[in-house]
Amino acid sequence: VGLVIMNRYREHKWYSHINGKYSIKSVCLKSKQFSCWNDDDPNSAMCKAVDTTNHDFQDALYAAKQVISGAVEDFTGGANHYFADYIGKPSWAKDMVFCITIGHHNFYKGE
Repeated sequence: VGLVIMNRYREHKWYSHINGKYSIKSVCLKSKQFSCWNDDDPNSAMCKAVDTTNHDFQDALYAAKQVISGAVEDFTGGANHYFADYIGKPSWAKDMVFCITIGHHNFYKGE
């Protein structure tokens, strides 16, 4: 997922900014793009309440720093979208190029 975020950030497309401001944070918080930040998502409250003492947060922060620094090769093939296989294939995926499946997530490139 971190690689998708970085690919989106580098592309400078509609999903890469909020109010014309391009940043990694803008990519993550763009409305309806990453479900954990949607107010109606069951994980939203947890994401908003996490702090630096949380071990999962510490692991995620380490992984994010590795991706941002370029220490992680893009093994997604340039994917800029993904979805969990348990939700079924979304309509937006029909016109995109499938890149790879990792665990329960399918990664696509398009737009």
